[in-house]
This record gives sequence, C-alpha cells and structure tokens, in this order.
Amino acid sequence: MNKPIEIVTFQQTKKRILFILMAFALNFTNCGRRYEFEPDLNPETEIVISGLIHNGPGPYFITLERVKRNANDITEVQFARVKIIDDEGNEEDCVEVSPGIYECEGLIVKGQPGRSYHTEVVLDNNKSYSSLPDQMPTVKGNDMEVTWKETVKITTTPTGADVSTEIIQFSLLSNLPESNEPYQLFWRGEELYQFLQKQVFFAFQPPPPCYMLGDLSGKLKLFNSREHVSSTFSIENFSQREIDDTFLRKHVFSIHQLSISEAYFTYLETIGELTENVGSIFDTPKGLIQGNVVSLDNQNENVFGFFRAVQADTVHLAIFPRDLEAKPRDRCEIIRPGPNCFGCPKGTFDRPGLYTKIN
Repeated sequence: MNKPIEIVTFQQTKKRILFILMAFALNFTNCGRRYEFEPDLNPETEIVISGLIHNGPGPYFITLERVKRNANDITEVQFARVKIIDDEGNEEDCVEVSPGIYECEGLIVKGQPGRSYHTEVVLDNNKSYSSLPDQMPTVKGNDMEVTWKETVKITTTPTGADVSTEIIQFSLLSNLPESNEPYQLFWRGEELYQFLQKQVFFAFQPPPPCYMLGDLSGKLKLFNSREHVSSTFSIENFSQREIDDTFLRKHVFSIHQLSISEAYFTYLETIGELTENVGSIFDTPKGLIQGNVVSLDNQNENVFGFFRAVQADTVHLAIFPRDLEAKPRDRCEIIRPGPNCFGCPKGTFDRPGLYTKIN
C-alpha cells in the first residue's frame, strides 16, 4: 500500500513547481476580450501565490513570488503574513522559512478528505489576497506500479546527424478506484540525488555534499473518470531522464498520484493546452493562466497561482550506479573541473530524510 506523500517538495528546495512557471504573458476574459489593466497597477510584474494542503501530516507549503511579464524574471515575496483556513473557520499562521516560501506546520489546520481550504495573504504593503476554497476529494487513487528501463533515445541534429542518448524511461500502471462519484487524477514526478562538489584547493577538509531536488520533465498526465471507463490506467512513457553524472551516486525518484478537485483539474487542462507544443509542463508557456487567487483590494488586479487541496499517494524508488549498464562519466573530475563543480547554487546541504530512507 502506498503511503501519503511525506515531503511537499513542490517548494522545499527553492525549485519552483510547475504552477509558478505558468505565469507569463496575457490574460483574457470569457468573451475573448483582452483584459484592461487598471492604471494604478504595476504593468511590469504580477504576483503568484501557489501552494497546497494534502491528506498527510504537515508541514504544508505556500510560495509567494512576483513575475515580470514577457520575461523569466522571478522575485521572491518576503515578509508577508500568510495563513491557511479550513471550512470551519480554523486558522493557522505560516512562517517564512526561506525567501518567499512559507511553512504551515499543520498543527491546527489539518488536511482531511471532504473538507475545504483556502489561504489568505497580506503583503508588507498591506495588499491582501485570498484563494477561493478548494475541496479535498473524498475519492483517491488506488495502488500504482512504477517501472523503469534503460534505453537509448535517438535525436537528429540540424545537420542531419543522429545522436544517441542513454536514458531512463519510466512507465506507470494505476489501479483506478470504484466510485459512482466523478474524480480526477494527476501524476507528477520528482528526483533527488547527491552532488559531491569539488574540494577548494588547500582546504583542510572536503566540502559537504549537496542534495539536489527537481521535477521530472514530461507531458501533463491527467485522468477524468467522466471520460474513461476502465479499472486501470497506464502511461507507457511517463517520463524520461538522461543518464548523466548525477547517476554516479544513488538517485531517488518519487512519483506522486494526486486526487484533485474539478477546479484544479480544469486549471491544469488549460496549462496542458498552453504547453502542448513545448512538450513539458515545466517549460514556460506562451500564455498566462489565472487560478483561484484574487485580490481583496482591487478586483481588476491579475493574480496568478492556485492553492489546492489534494489527496496524495507516492511511490519511491532508488536507482544505484550498479543497476545501470551505462557508466556515466564524472564531469567534475579533479582534472579541469568546470565552474558548476563548486558550491551548491540550486540545492541544499541539509540531507533530506527521504535520501537516507529509500534504498
């Protein structure tokens, strides 16, 4: 039996989850007319509020950022007052644990199926925002089986040359729940690995290892029970991962199966339409999607992101160097190591408990 998701990693290592990366470009009203901005709004940046509460124990995380329209610039929003509220009026304050990332311990407000939740945010300039309530589904997915194989991907360069790349290819099979109530499912994957940075010359002790956490790329994987009648659902090529030097040590993969509300399902469907041509939900789309967060001060202000309530199950698996036929080469060998072989710019020196637990 799969366990509920243990780490809400959409945010924990400053990796921006997919829903924040959706926020770039223009917004349209239902009638297709271009949205007109209020003159007093900042035409350069918009706020993105994204986070979730799940059916497992806390903590839960909420991320606040500003994005510059028509650019990839992202700025963390600090010093805000953030809280989550359930449908009985219970409130719990969240603490900023790193720039723009707010942690809610889950001591007062706990994720429970069938309950509704929303977040309220007040910035340091006293601007207020709130998400619409999102109900955690009562139906959740059954067990799922995740498999992987080592294979080769052939790509053709602009000059017509074929290039072979050794990859890991993931597939999954999900046993669907029997329910008369409609339900929606969503799958996403993450990877966790250890990076051994090179020793600074003349240092008295080796630098600590860095732990990198990121999203697995792939196309958006959604399931709607209204559109499928089956007891199982399979995705033959859920995701691919190039076998590079990150496989020199243990590599932990986590596949999350999320039961989501219909509102969030519709939001993700729109994201899928925007990212269809680029092939990955983690690539920057050419449009901007408004979620369930609104401004309490100005109804015409564009606010982006989605605070959702989900039921989650997770499958973890570890791949060791001995499991692979391919033998990745260490690009950070002591002979002429590159600049990316020093420091930990996109990771953490704190060893995640998951890295030790999964073998």
